[in-house]
Amino acid sequence: MHVAFTTPATFSDIRGGGERYPLNLARGIARASPGNVEVELLAPAEESSRHPVEAGVWVRGCRTDRRGVSGGAAVSWELIEAVTDADLVHVHQVFTLLGEAAVLAARIARRPVCVTDHGGRESTAGLQLGLLDLADALVAYSRFGAASLGTTRLVTVVEGGVDTRFFSPPPAGTARRHVLFAGRILPHKGVDLLVSACPPGIPLVIAGTPGDPGYLEELRRLAGDRDVTIVLDPPDEQLRDLYRTALAIAAPSVHFDLHGAYWAHPELMGMTMLEGMACGAPAVCLRTAALPEYVDDGVTGFVVDDAAGLAGRLTELAGDAELGHRMGAAATERVRASWDMEVAGRLMLDLYRGLVGG
Repeated sequence: MHVAFTTPATFSDIRGGGERYPLNLARGIARASPGNVEVELLAPAEESSRHPVEAGVWVRGCRTDRRGVSGGAAVSWELIEAVTDADLVHVHQVFTLLGEAAVLAARIARRPVCVTDHGGRESTAGLQLGLLDLADALVAYSRFGAASLGTTRLVTVVEGGVDTRFFSPPPAGTARRHVLFAGRILPHKGVDLLVSACPPGIPLVIAGTPGDPGYLEELRRLAGDRDVTIVLDPPDEQLRDLYRTALAIAAPSVHFDLHGAYWAHPELMGMTMLEGMACGAPAVCLRTAALPEYVDDGVTGFVVDDAAGLAGRLTELAGDAELGHRMGAAATERVRASWDMEVAGRLMLDLYRGLVGG
């Protein structure tokens, strides 16, 4: 089976779940059926290219002539042509111009098509015109994500997609000394709330891509003389080290940011939270969007309602190493058993086989 993923991600670097999720899912699918399934990630690029990621997984750069246009608006004729070579097409970030074009191309070519929303919604034309009705299957990675599609159709939920071979616990005896936020540094991620809530004496590390330069400067001013370290664009090896030395992975995403702006879909899963859990860090998240679906409160971490709850639970974990170790071990086991990318890959492959066979 030849499966084509379409996505606006360029994969020149991995900045967050928008890139990590389809790449990990492709790898999980290929590993679930070695030698029998090939997944090709079709992405906009300045020049045509094709290179392997691992056995059964390729990234194909589809040249776009729209200079100065990137992301979901960079539609390529090569991408549309590549869709016809596939047995099945899975459109990621469907609510983009690129995603809408890919769905239409797959239907014209009479290929089974699955769609997944990653949030953001750069284009609403497809939503208004009933684009979802053209898909053979709708896939989300949380119950919150499924509900946010606003459709009465069945939505298949396939959770997780973490590379637990790479993101794994540290050697025994490794000291855990800081609270960690990892992800895109944007207002709806609630990092400012975490800076204010992190108790005195507990170091805070903010690691990720600065998606909003103004917000990053606000965080620096808010941090003042607090023990806050900001690590921009860490490579995966450094990120893993930060996970492995974290006493908690914090996910403080909010629906209303510090400027009062409303975000309807601030978290559809929380990939970095799951990676931190895979490395043995308990999770502490706000009761926001899909985050509580992935944290077993009191077992693999804590779900809190506000900044005071966040501060209280972080203080508790900092003062009780045994509690942190117990919760971290439970978190690792849960991610491995339920949310590893090969587990997600097998579930997706079962869905694909039903569609191609039908």
